[in-house]
Amino acid sequence: MEDQEKYELQVTNKAQVVNFEEYAMNLETVLRQVKLIQDVMEKTMKEGEHYGEAFEGAKKRSLLKPGAEKISTVFRLAPKYDIKKTDLPGGHREYELICSLYHIPTGQFVGQGVGSCSSMESKYRFRDAFRKCPKCGKETIIKGKTEYGGGWLCFKKKGGCGEKWDDKDPVIENQEIGRMEHDNPADYFNTILKMGKKRAHVDATLTATAASDIFTQDLEDLPKGDIKTPAEPKTENKKPGRPKKENDTIDEPLTEAQNKKLRAMIGNVEELSKEEKTDFLLWLKKEKATIVVVEDKTHMTKKSVSDIFDNFDSYLSEFSVSVLGVVDEPPEEDIPMFEEGE
Repeated sequence: MEDQEKYELQVTNKAQVVNFEEYAMNLETVLRQVKLIQDVMEKTMKEGEHYGEAFEGAKKRSLLKPGAEKISTVFRLAPKYDIKKTDLPGGHREYELICSLYHIPTGQFVGQGVGSCSSMESKYRFRDAFRKCPKCGKETIIKGKTEYGGGWLCFKKKGGCGEKWDDKDPVIENQEIGRMEHDNPADYFNTILKMGKKRAHVDATLTATAASDIFTQDLEDLPKGDIKTPAEPKTENKKPGRPKKENDTIDEPLTEAQNKKLRAMIGNVEELSKEEKTDFLLWLKKEKATIVVVEDKTHMTKKSVSDIFDNFDSYLSEFSVSVLGVVDEPPEEDIPMFEEGE
């Protein structure tokens, strides 16, 4: 009898006509919600911590995990996760998550978002392998400077032991270097679970609060090559001394703030001497930056310096391991001897 009552209730509910407009928020409520999100963003969020630039030239900001948590707190939303685990070949794993948001005071379901992460993604599957010291086991091998006899040495300033080897020594030169797969994908299982959780929560927050017109989906974990910059309308630049360019955004020289930040980052590298810091700055300009000429002087572009910020640690390792000191001296007026705090 009880089952019959349940069945009749289900049939009744299915036949019921729902007028969605009766449950819709009025215009004033919608505007208040948008204004609240904008106020929270302006007064309590910090760029680079709660949200960031999705890609060069983006009109909306990318919502980061702390920002999603902040908005969820404001609207009193609690996340609940459904997790699906899939074991993949080669010891790899994928997590797929559904994040459901519930209103804490009432327990009412508000919205959902999805996210996934896999140890097959490039950042978790591969690593950059460098030459390893046969004596101390650290990846601190560099090519010796010609003026000091060349060869190979385990660089003490990077934590090495100082051992040396001759040029073409097979114990060093026969080592496999470059992009390699991690030998134990399980090391990243907890990381990819947390990443999938973050992606689902950000998606749910954007959906439930209708914040997609202010933020875009979190893109901080995507490879840069997958993020395309939208074409911007070309505007005439009337600053004296700067010629108009076809793509002014990309070819714009670095700002004074970027210059100070780059020099401060290099200045904080304790393992480099003052002369080596100068060499590193010159190497970055020669090997990693795009150059633009303004008023007969060369400058790194704003976009390429931004890329250097994002890849600073890997560039520092590449410089220290493979080409330390092997740079051409620039004209004196181009980049002076590195001084900390400039």
